[in-house]
Amino acid sequence: MECLLGNLEAKLLEKEEIPSDELIFLINTRIKPPVEVRKDDVFIRAMFLISDQVNSYGGCFPSDEHEDLARLLIDSPVLVGHTKDKLPIARNFKAELVKKDEANWIKVWFYWLKESSGSLSLKENIDHGIYKECSIGFTFEFPECSICGQDMRRCQHIPFKNYPGPDGHSMQAYFHYRKILKVLETSLVYRGALPNTSITNDLIYQKHDCKNGICKLGRVYRDVVEGALRKCGLNDQVILTGEILDKGYSDNYIDLICDPDLKEKVLTSLPGTYREKVNFVQESKKRENKVSLFEFIPPTKPEKSASVCNEFFHLNDFSFLSGNWIVEPKYDGVRTQVHKKGEEVKIFTEPGEQVECKFKKLNQDLSDFPHQSFILDGEIVKYKGKSRLSYQDVVFHIQNKGDISEDANFRYMVFDILYLNGADIASEPLEKRKEILEKNFKDSDFVRKVKFNKLSSDSVANKLKELSTAEGTMIKGADSGYFDSSKWYKWKREFELDVLVTRVVHNKGGSHNYVCAVGSRSNPLLIGTTYSTSKKAKSGDVIRVKVDSVRKNDQGYSWYAPQVKDIRGDKKQPDPLSVLQRMIEKEDKQKKAEDLDSKEKNRFVLQVHWWNEAKHHDLRFLKNRLATGLTIFKLDIEELNQGKRFLCKWKDQCDPKWLDFEGDISPGKEDKEGNHQEELTAHIKILDSGDYETLRQELDFTSFKINGEIMNGIYLVKKIILNKSEKWLMWKKSRE
Repeated sequence: MECLLGNLEAKLLEKEEIPSDELIFLINTRIKPPVEVRKDDVFIRAMFLISDQVNSYGGCFPSDEHEDLARLLIDSPVLVGHTKDKLPIARNFKAELVKKDEANWIKVWFYWLKESSGSLSLKENIDHGIYKECSIGFTFEFPECSICGQDMRRCQHIPFKNYPGPDGHSMQAYFHYRKILKVLETSLVYRGALPNTSITNDLIYQKHDCKNGICKLGRVYRDVVEGALRKCGLNDQVILTGEILDKGYSDNYIDLICDPDLKEKVLTSLPGTYREKVNFVQESKKRENKVSLFEFIPPTKPEKSASVCNEFFHLNDFSFLSGNWIVEPKYDGVRTQVHKKGEEVKIFTEPGEQVECKFKKLNQDLSDFPHQSFILDGEIVKYKGKSRLSYQDVVFHIQNKGDISEDANFRYMVFDILYLNGADIASEPLEKRKEILEKNFKDSDFVRKVKFNKLSSDSVANKLKELSTAEGTMIKGADSGYFDSSKWYKWKREFELDVLVTRVVHNKGGSHNYVCAVGSRSNPLLIGTTYSTSKKAKSGDVIRVKVDSVRKNDQGYSWYAPQVKDIRGDKKQPDPLSVLQRMIEKEDKQKKAEDLDSKEKNRFVLQVHWWNEAKHHDLRFLKNRLATGLTIFKLDIEELNQGKRFLCKWKDQCDPKWLDFEGDISPGKEDKEGNHQEELTAHIKILDSGDYETLRQELDFTSFKINGEIMNGIYLVKKIILNKSEKWLMWKKSRE
């Protein structure tokens, strides 16, 4: 990872720091001078060096980095004007986290000797405001975008440009300094002598004035090009490729593929400064599709874009097929590409990361195949006995920095071959590639060929369920080359979406809800909030969510019963809208679901929830196919119905299955739903159920009309201040 260099200005404190016993002790213990200093030997000053506010060039030190940065500041030199060809004039010896002007700051103390050359002049220049400012030079690795969490050198966001936020309001982009490696020095400077920030590696964090999609620094952006093409109705006729597609921006060319007759129209659609950078790529040049050993090949997948989706969820969607097809099970593992030449083996994950060191047994098995060279495509899957585990279990093994010696439970499920003994066979029909794979590779301890069926188009839909795993089935044209993504399809047993986390809601007890979007990072469309889960993601992550159904209405799309399955580290973009279109149920099924919603939307349940002697009550309501409600502490139902008030709190939104749950929950259950105890078994019993009506709902007050056998009448919930903290009270309204 390349180190980036930064310089930031800060303010000196003009107030003199009187040397104390504590400060002198810190100098002698932290700096460890050969000759210990005394109070009379030194001048001491301090500076407010770093805050968590965004500086005028788009950078920010988040407060969670301050503690590490304070540690790195100790024993760093103080220069004048970042002049490194001269010796330091002072040294930093103390750094402290402080609050100032509603911001988090790092205050740094430095000292210099009274008897050194220029010592008194330095003191007078500081005390009288000549040396008014200071700065820090540092190295770091990762400029984290505040919008998407990605490396800002490679994402589509520009500092100070506004983008839509998760709540629909505009958000301004900036970047966080992450993975700070070293403080090079702090320096005393004249006012305005240095620019605030200077970043290497084409990391342009200078203040922009980007209007009408035109960047004054000459950079061109993918979202501007796509927006201009969409506005002129050309988005389905022009293909972006090259740097602007891979990185989201380009400082060189805009590589486009289109019909030659459209070139003039494409140029006219783009902003003036973009036209001179357009490079029209020949289709044949783009489609060469040659493969080379030890050069990672982006894996082919079913086509999925804003307008096309080759992922299907309904069996009757395959009625359009014709010809012959290869149908094979889809495994929930990590997609990997294996290259071998001689005895050397490289294993690439989907993003191109090499992981052969993580799978020594598999590596050895691959080396033992009696072929000089080959390239295979498949999935690494983990087993426990005869049961296949999830994608996340494989990812955990790959990311684990500890002991990885136990890799005997992994299998490489091979479904394609691209290269064999010097011959590039990627363009051969899939049917022939399967024959080559079958003839030349026998199953071994850790390498297994994926079983498949060759079917005519009229047999595909009837066989999909029979041939699928829980993850689904792949359907590929028998005559398709490896790069023919338009002839590859996926049928999924479950409705699953890859969605972008736009906001994280942290709940008491350690669970989380995620506000999510689909579409793209540059143009996210909010779809809803997940059920609570213990799986940890951050804003900008792509997560996989299982849903019961997806609906479309005048306000957009909405999902139902969204359960987080795992964090998709291999995904950079959420699913486009075309995937949601594929999920939408047929009209008759949708009507049944709506009828079910209408029938059940007013359900409530009262449950008692206990561990040994600990006990509380859960009052749950079904609302928009989510379970929500109240946890009520020390409840006596008879006293509640007589008007006594009881402390309570609002519950997190969760799976509606809890409205019907009655039984025991063992400790250590995955996600720990319903039981946060490590050793005790939790118990839930239903006491009452029926229907309800929300009469009034405000930020600090709600009233319900509840119709049950035990709870019956109007119940009120109100926020109060108790012992200087916010609490909630619940009670029943009297008849009067």
